[in-house]
Amino acid sequence: MKCKISDWSCIYHACMSDDCQKKVVRDQEFNWGNGNCFKNKKMHKTRESIDAQQKAAMHPIIFSTPMVQAILNGNKTMTRRIIKQQPRNTISSALKHPSVAIAKPGEYVVDNNRTIICRYGIPGDQLWVRETFFSSLPDEILNATTGTPIFYKADLNDLSRLSLQSLMQEHGYKWKPSIHMTFAAARIFLKIIDIRIERLTDITEEDCISEGISMQYLGFKRRFSFPLCSENFVSPKTAFNLLWEYVNGPGSWDANPWVWVIEFKNFEL
Repeated sequence: MKCKISDWSCIYHACMSDDCQKKVVRDQEFNWGNGNCFKNKKMHKTRESIDAQQKAAMHPIIFSTPMVQAILNGNKTMTRRIIKQQPRNTISSALKHPSVAIAKPGEYVVDNNRTIICRYGIPGDQLWVRETFFSSLPDEILNATTGTPIFYKADLNDLSRLSLQSLMQEHGYKWKPSIHMTFAAARIFLKIIDIRIERLTDITEEDCISEGISMQYLGFKRRFSFPLCSENFVSPKTAFNLLWEYVNGPGSWDANPWVWVIEFKNFEL
């Protein structure tokens, strides 16, 4: 029996012919077995146009639901990630910026010529965002926004979340943690503009805003907050402090680790 789908570059290729070796090429999560191919303008992503060099310069990065919402709203253009191999000594101000600290692309000098590598890449590289999601069989639940059976938790407001959760329970679906998202299901792509190293608590108020902290006026006073937080704060740094601990756990702010500061912008494949 021959493969029934000729355009198998689609990520939703799910031909179940016995001799078809193409069905596992993209993503086994989309093994729906109905021989159909979803061709939505946004979600029908062919990877034929991405050459090997470009693939090597693409790295996954996880964002929490509130931060995905901030990215989608255009309020987040920067992220801080804890350096796994923490420098033991103080890094001079001259070494905080990659234009000086770089030994070769991707390597940064610390601790008297010890080098550490940023696993998220270098300026010019691309990131694909992993976020909380789930995918259903196409004939059970269809996302009206994208026209596909993939749903993203960051898209839901309180009302739509209650409605969708009812359908999920009816069909036995659960939200999948962002770590399990594959490249095929990703919808947000970022390009790295700059990377530097600094202590977490050295963050400026301007960078707090770039990290997704929002500002509003209550009367004549400025107040700051972040998605899914009902409180307002006098300082953007206070808001970012609580956001950091919301994501990384209690005590993570006071630990004051060295972090990668990654500045990025959105782009489309």
